[in-house]
Amino acid sequence: MKNYIVWLIISLLFISSNNVLGLDNPVWIDNNIAMTDDVLDPWQKIEINKNIVKLTGRDYEISNEALMSNISINGNKILQDPIKIKLKVNNEWVDFSPAKFQFETIKNNKVIVKSEYNSKSFKTITRTNIEYDGFTQVDFTITPIANLTINDCHIEIPLKKEFVSLFTHHYLEKPPYDINSINKETDFKGGALPDEGWFGPFSPAIWLGNESVGIQWFSESMEGWSISNRDRVIEIKRSGDTVSLFVHIIGKNYSPQKEITFKFGVIATPVKPFPSFQQYSTFSTAQAASAAMALRWLSPDDLDKAVQKGLKIIVIHQMWTELQGYPGTFENRNAKPLKRFIQEAHNRNLKVIVYIGNMLSMAAPEWPNYGEKMVIEPKRDSKKRDAPPARSVLVDANRFFSDFLVYNIQQMIREYDIDGVMLDGTGMIFPCENKRHGHGVTDSDGNNHPTYPIAETRDLLRRLYHLFHMSPKRDGIILAHVGSPFVPSLSFCDFRWAGEATLRRYRKGYFGWLASLPLGGVSLDEFRASYMGYQYGIPTIYMTKADKSPVSANETAALALLHGVMPRFNWLDFADKKDPNALEHYKVWKMRKDFGLDGSVFYPYWGTQPGVSIEQPDKAKVSFYKKPDGSMLLFIMNMSDNDETINVKFDLGVLGVQARKFQYDTVSGKHGMLSNSSLPVSIKAKSYEVVLVY
Repeated sequence: MKNYIVWLIISLLFISSNNVLGLDNPVWIDNNIAMTDDVLDPWQKIEINKNIVKLTGRDYEISNEALMSNISINGNKILQDPIKIKLKVNNEWVDFSPAKFQFETIKNNKVIVKSEYNSKSFKTITRTNIEYDGFTQVDFTITPIANLTINDCHIEIPLKKEFVSLFTHHYLEKPPYDINSINKETDFKGGALPDEGWFGPFSPAIWLGNESVGIQWFSESMEGWSISNRDRVIEIKRSGDTVSLFVHIIGKNYSPQKEITFKFGVIATPVKPFPSFQQYSTFSTAQAASAAMALRWLSPDDLDKAVQKGLKIIVIHQMWTELQGYPGTFENRNAKPLKRFIQEAHNRNLKVIVYIGNMLSMAAPEWPNYGEKMVIEPKRDSKKRDAPPARSVLVDANRFFSDFLVYNIQQMIREYDIDGVMLDGTGMIFPCENKRHGHGVTDSDGNNHPTYPIAETRDLLRRLYHLFHMSPKRDGIILAHVGSPFVPSLSFCDFRWAGEATLRRYRKGYFGWLASLPLGGVSLDEFRASYMGYQYGIPTIYMTKADKSPVSANETAALALLHGVMPRFNWLDFADKKDPNALEHYKVWKMRKDFGLDGSVFYPYWGTQPGVSIEQPDKAKVSFYKKPDGSMLLFIMNMSDNDETINVKFDLGVLGVQARKFQYDTVSGKHGMLSNSSLPVSIKAKSYEVVLVY
C-alpha cells in the first residue's frame, strides 16, 4: 500500500508539471526526432542505370507498368516473368503494354516510379516507391471515366522454382485479437512449399524463397477489396519451372463509382549483408539478466569474470522500471543503480540493452489522455504489475505511441547512456481497428477489416535504428523479439530473438506444421523458413523456455545449431537464472568462437556435403563448417527418441587431407585421433554433439 501511495503521488506530480507527460500537448507529441532521409549503415545510396534501380545486394529492373520485370539478388535473377497486376474490365483483360514508366522522384534514399494507362472508360496510375533497403510500396489507382465493371483484379509474382522451396505466412484471416483465439490454422507458420502448392485466406505477409534468397509480399489491409472466395485470397501455384504467387483483390463483378486505390508491397531478401560470424558471436552473448540481479547483485568482480569469459552484451530485463515495458523510470531507487551499472559496464567495454515492451501500463502518466489513443483495438491485455497495481494493454505503431517511444528512448540515451533496446513485440504487426489513430478499413462490400500497420511499424523501427546507429549513438544495438519473420520492420534491427511463440503450440496442443518429426514443436523445414535468418539478412538467436514447455533445452539447442544458429543461453555468472545447461551451451559458443567461422564454408544438412556423410540419415543430421586447412566443426543432431551411436563417415580423399591424421574434440569432453574414415559419436535422444576435427 505504501508503494502504491508513493507511486500515485509521483504520477500526479508528473501529470501536473510543465505539460511534459499527461496533458494535451506533451513535449513528445508530433516530434520529428530521427525523421531523416539519411541512408543508414550498412546500406548504400540508390543508383539508377536506365531501368535498373541498384540497391545494396539487389537490382530491381523496372517494367513499363512501373513494377519489377526482374529482381537480381547477389547476381541471381529470381523472377521467371515480370510482376503483373492483372485487370479484367467489362469482360476483357486489359493490355498495359502501351504504358510507359517514368522516374517521378530520384533521391539517395528512395525513388518513385510512375506509369499511367488511359482508356475510354477508365484510367490507371501505378506509383511505386522503392526505398534504399529494398522496401517497395505500390499504389494502384483506378479512376472510372464511364460505366465500367471490374470482373477481376489480382497480383501475379512468377518466380523461378529453383529459388522457391520454402514459404512463410503471417496470421491468417481471423485476426488474433485474443491470443487464445489463435489456432493451428490461423497462427503464423513457415515450412516447405507443398508439391501441390498452397492457398489460404488473407495474410498481411507472404514470403517465398529458399535458404539464401527470397521475396516477401505484404499488404496492410483489404481496403477496397471485393473477394469472391475468402478461403482463396492468396494462392501459390506450381507450373513447370515456375512458382507463382497470386493475390486476389477483386474476385467478383464490381462497379466503382469513384476512384479506388489498392496498396501492396514487396521486398527482396536478404535486406542487407549478413554480419560477420565474429559479430554474430557477439550478439550470441547477449544475456537476459533480471534487473534485480544486474542492478543490485552483480558486483564489479562479477562483471570482470563475465568479461574474461567473453561476455559482450547485457540485456536488463523488465523490472528495471516500475511500469511494465515503460521507456523510462520515475524512482531514484531504480534510476541510480541503472546509471551506476551502465557506467561499470562501459568501463569494461560491455554494452547494456534495456527491455522495452509494446504495451502501456494503465498506471502510466500518459494513460488518462493518451492511453485510448495508443492501444490496439479490440484491446488486448498484457502483463500486470503489483506495485503499482495495474494491468498493461498492448499498443502498436501509431502517431501517438511512436512519437512517445522515440522521444523517451532518446531521453534514456542522454540520461543513462544506454547502448540499445530489446523491443519485445514492437517489430511485430498486429491487427488493429482503433479509429483514434486511423486504423481499421472497409472493403468494397462494406465489411470491416483491421489494419496491420506495416508502414508505421517500419517507420518506428527506422527512427529507433537512427538513434542507435547515427545520432546520438553510432554503434548501438536494436534487438527485436519477434516471432514471425516480418522483413519490413526487421530490416532496421541488428538481430532477432525468436522461438518463444512456439510455447503456444504446447499450451494449445498442436505441434509442428508439415512436420514428419516434430522437434521442439518445429519441423526442420519450418526452422529453415522462419528461424534461420540468413535468407533475410537478420541474425537470429533461437530462444525457447525449457522450464515452460515439455521440450528440453538441449533439444531446442540441437535444432538451432544444426542450422548454424546459436540458441540463447544464460551466462555462467548470472546465478539467478539457474540454467542447468548453461555450461554446455557456453562451451558450444566458445567452440564456435575459437574455431573462427569467418573464412570457413558452411555445409548444411540440406545441401551438398562433400566428404562427409552419416550412416543413419533417418536418425541423425549433420551440418559442418570447413576451413581451407581441412579443419572442421561439426554439429550432429540425434533426431530419434532413443540414445544412439551415430557413425560419421569421412572421405579423406574428397576432403583433400589424405596425408594427415586428425584429432577430434567434442563439447562433451571426449578427445581422440581420427585414424580412419569413420567416427562413432554417442548422442542422447533428441540431443546433439559438437565435434571439432583438426
